[in-house]
Amino acid sequence: MQMKATHHYFLVRTASVLLMTMALVPSVDAQGPDTLIRTQTSRFHIERKRPGFFKKAEKRTSADQFAYAEALRLKGEDKKARKAYRNLVHSFHDSQEAPEAQRLYAESLVKKGDLEDAFLEYQYIVKYYPGKMSYKDVVAEQFKVANLIRVENENGLVMMGASSAKTLPLYEKIVENAPNWERAPEAQFFIGAIYEDRKEYADAIDAYERVMLRYPKSAFVSNAAFHRANSLTAIANKNPRDEARAQEALSSLVSVLRDYPSMPDADEARTARDALKLRLSNMIFERAVYYDSIAKRPEAAVVAYNDFSGRFPTSEQFDRVQKRVAVLQQQIEEQKNSE
Repeated sequence: MQMKATHHYFLVRTASVLLMTMALVPSVDAQGPDTLIRTQTSRFHIERKRPGFFKKAEKRTSADQFAYAEALRLKGEDKKARKAYRNLVHSFHDSQEAPEAQRLYAESLVKKGDLEDAFLEYQYIVKYYPGKMSYKDVVAEQFKVANLIRVENENGLVMMGASSAKTLPLYEKIVENAPNWERAPEAQFFIGAIYEDRKEYADAIDAYERVMLRYPKSAFVSNAAFHRANSLTAIANKNPRDEARAQEALSSLVSVLRDYPSMPDADEARTARDALKLRLSNMIFERAVYYDSIAKRPEAAVVAYNDFSGRFPTSEQFDRVQKRVAVLQQQIEEQKNSE
C-alpha cells in the first residue's frame, strides 16, 4: 500500500515538473528560433539550426516537408506553414529546399509583424546559405524590414530611443553585408541620421563622412554634407566660446553652400552660416578690444584687429576697426621714437 502511494506521488510530481518546464519554454510561434540566441549572446551571433524536440520536421523528406509547408501556406494557414518551413530548415539544413524554406520563414515573420526576428532570419541566409540565393534580394529584404521599423517610429508607434536602438544595428549590418549594394549609401545615411537624432554628433559626423568618401557619386552626398555641417554646428552651439569649433562648422557650411547651392536645405544652411559668422566676428572683435582697452597691448590689438578685418571684410565694424588700427599703429610708432 505504501509502495503504491509512493509510486503515485512520484508520477504526480514528475508530471507537475514536466508541466512547469513546458510552461517555461516559449511558444514556437511566439519567438523565432534565433530570438533566443540573440537574447543570450550578441545580437547577430546566429548559431546553425539543428533538429530539436519542438523543431522537428513533420515529414520524412525535405521535399515532402516543403510540399507540406506550401500546401499550408496556400490554404491560408500561416501559423502552421511558418512552423513547417522553420522545421524543414532545422531537420534538413543542407537540403535543396532549405534556403527557400528559410526565406519563406523570414517572409512569414514580416507578414506577422515580427520584424526584428525577420531581419535575423534573413541574416541567417547571408551567413549559412551564401550563393544559394540572390544576395542582393536578401539584403533588399533586410533593408525593407529596417525601414518598416523606422517608419513605425516616425508614425509615433515606438519610443524614439527604443526605435533607434533597434534600427541602428540593422542599418549597420546591411552596410556590412553589402557595402557596394546600390542602396548602401542610403543605409549609411540613415546611420548618420539616427546618431544625429540621438544628439551623438561625433558619431553622426563619422557616418556622414563615410557617405561622402565611400559613395561620392550617390544621391545622398549633398544631404550627408549638409547634415555633417549641421552636426558640427550643433557641437559649436554647445560650446559657444570655442572659436576652433565655430570656425570648423562655419567652413563646412561655406563648403556645402559652394558645392550644392541648390540643395533643398540651402536656406537653412545660409541661416546657420550667417549666425556662426556673426558669433565668430564678435569673438574676434572682443578679443581685439580686450588687448586694446583692458590689457593695454597695442601690438597684440593690431594683430587681432587685422585678423578681424581679413576674415570679415563685410562686417559693419570694418571701417571702425581700420581707423582704430591706424591710430594704434601711430601710437606704436611714436612710442618707438620716444625711446
